[in-house]
Amino acid sequence: MKIENSKKPNSFRAPLLELVIIIGIFAIVSVYLLRMFMASDKLRGNAVATTESVLLTQSVAEYIKGLDKNTPADIYAELAKRFGGNSDQSGLKIKYGKSFEKVESNEKYTLIVTLNDSDRLITGQVGFYSADLEKSYCVLEIAKEKADEAE
Repeated sequence: MKIENSKKPNSFRAPLLELVIIIGIFAIVSVYLLRMFMASDKLRGNAVATTESVLLTQSVAEYIKGLDKNTPADIYAELAKRFGGNSDQSGLKIKYGKSFEKVESNEKYTLIVTLNDSDRLITGQVGFYSADLEKSYCVLEIAKEKADEAE
């Protein structure tokens, strides 16, 4: 006597097909969500860099305005003592790492101070840039009256 199976031989394909369709939809949605998370992380990183750069740049600019030095070279030397970095006659460079700590090499960001001397004013620029100087995060123009001529 032959026992017949009441199930059809192709009946296992329907649940398997549903499972494949669900996995496919999940994969497509996952790729889209992953792209969104990557874009939001990049935007967050840019926002953090912009915020930190504004705070550091503004701090240096205000420090310059408070100094009683009359030459750019004296200001560069004072800034190098206070904030670190390398100064010469043309300006001051301070290198920052990924977490905005001061570094000597492998910098991600650079703060650059350049000043010009005139009869009564010291003018210049304090800028915070990417390490390759391709992107500027914050640039402030500054003007400071020389100390001995201030009223």
